[in-house]
Amino acid sequence: MKKIILLISLSISMFSCSLNEETNINNNNLIGVWSWTSTEGGITSNIHKTPINTGKSIKLLLVNNFKFTLTENNSEIANGIYELSYGNSIYSGELEQFITLNGDYLNDDVVLKGVISMDNINYLSILDNKEDGIKSQFEKQN
Repeated sequence: MKKIILLISLSISMFSCSLNEETNINNNNLIGVWSWTSTEGGITSNIHKTPINTGKSIKLLLVNNFKFTLTENNSEIANGIYELSYGNSIYSGELEQFITLNGDYLNDDVVLKGVISMDNINYLSILDNKEDGIKSQFEKQN
């Protein structure tokens, strides 16, 4: 009986440790104001949106307590909490970092949920991780 209790308690502690590791993903490189520069893709590569051809200046503020604010033409259109996690990318087939912005917002110009990649500390891409392959790109504002 002691062995069973020990086994159960070890299993629970291992499970809780893995959950803590997943929720404690470092977000230091994401903190700041990100200005939307483009959204590209689609099944037939038919999506080509930019601030110039949409007339929209979209900014994404990510802060260290995992909160976000989304503005369009300097008006707040959404705020809430963002989550970082790891999952399999359909593009690379490997484990990649994902972002999910939780909140109520209506904006089909930018991708706000998917695989994140950073070309360097000043450029962020969010890919939708779907077959249509839509990607939004952002530039960090100083």
